[in-house]
Amino acid sequence: MSQNSEDSRARAAPERQARNTTSRRKDKPPKWLSGLELLQWKKFTDWRSAFQHEESHIRKTILFYTLHSSGVAIGISLIIAALIWKTMGVLYFTPSTLTYVANICCVTAASVTAIILAFILFLFGRAGELEDQARNSIRHEIRNLESIRQRIGDFVHGEVKESVTDASIKAKTKHLIDTAKKFDAAMSELIALFSRAARGTFYDCGKLGLLDSHILVRGGEWYAAYSQVFLSFEGRRSAVGAWEDANTATMNIVKLNSDVELAEGQHHRALQVSLALPSLLIIVVLALIAIFVANTLVIHESTTEFFIISLSVTLILLLATQIFLLVRWACQLVCREVIIRAANRETDRKYSERLAKVDEKEMLQDTLSLYTEYSKASTKAKERENDKPNGEI
Repeated sequence: MSQNSEDSRARAAPERQARNTTSRRKDKPPKWLSGLELLQWKKFTDWRSAFQHEESHIRKTILFYTLHSSGVAIGISLIIAALIWKTMGVLYFTPSTLTYVANICCVTAASVTAIILAFILFLFGRAGELEDQARNSIRHEIRNLESIRQRIGDFVHGEVKESVTDASIKAKTKHLIDTAKKFDAAMSELIALFSRAARGTFYDCGKLGLLDSHILVRGGEWYAAYSQVFLSFEGRRSAVGAWEDANTATMNIVKLNSDVELAEGQHHRALQVSLALPSLLIIVVLALIAIFVANTLVIHESTTEFFIISLSVTLILLLATQIFLLVRWACQLVCREVIIRAANRETDRKYSERLAKVDEKEMLQDTLSLYTEYSKASTKAKERENDKPNGEI
């Protein structure tokens, strides 16, 4: 019995060791991580888990796209090459033909790669600038909210004095303190969200809209409670100013959050167009191999003839497939934007027609009267200029 347990432990030891090795390899940070990102990898397990999940997802996406586009093209090209080989033979596909096709494919793929890299750099630069501007503006609005919290801080941390004996005043003061705490808590939650927001972080606009409305309502309740306790005009003006400033800062943060989301969309567009890069690299490598083989190949057997045909057709079809996919992606991007903008215009136009309450004839009459008054004023000014004595300035 003890011998069997020792054997099972001996078999389990290599398995545990293999799992531990895999776990250590999985938890090892990539070599290109440095600075704050490396610290977050080591310190925060949630950050590391999200990093590994996104990295795995992007790798799978690139691999699937490459295999799906290039694999299908290669399979079809082999079928076409077999048909050409059986029907035409090597008469139209010689080593010089392979060299010519490889040169064209290599230059074209390299040029398209350079264009894609320039486009990616443009998207990243534009998205980075947009996000930086939004982040700076958000920090400014957060400082505004912090100053408002300081302005109402006396009410948030205040207490009803024991010397107050009037039950009505005591109830109003307690209500003021309670509404100030709720108003402060709502602003504090919004500040906490964006104070720790790092690159690429944006929040759901629907939830932010709810928080915006929450701050608006809590601020209104605080102002109403303040107005019941403090009756002076100056005090009320200061309170309504704090409420309005909080609403303005909150609405600006919601809009700036949309700018950060837009910048993230630019990064995703850059990722989508970069999916073609591995396939273009395959074309360049195959073209270089074809050029080398074509200059060193001696045709003796039919298999060599089939190799020339298949490699030539593969290069042509691979390049045509990637260019077609890139053109389709660009057309979809442009068409989608144009269609959405047209739909927005039509919807807004119909909404403006339903919203219109002012008579168009009245607006036209007001415009004509405005031009008439302007014409009279211009005529009088010219008459005054003509009536001036010569030499008078």
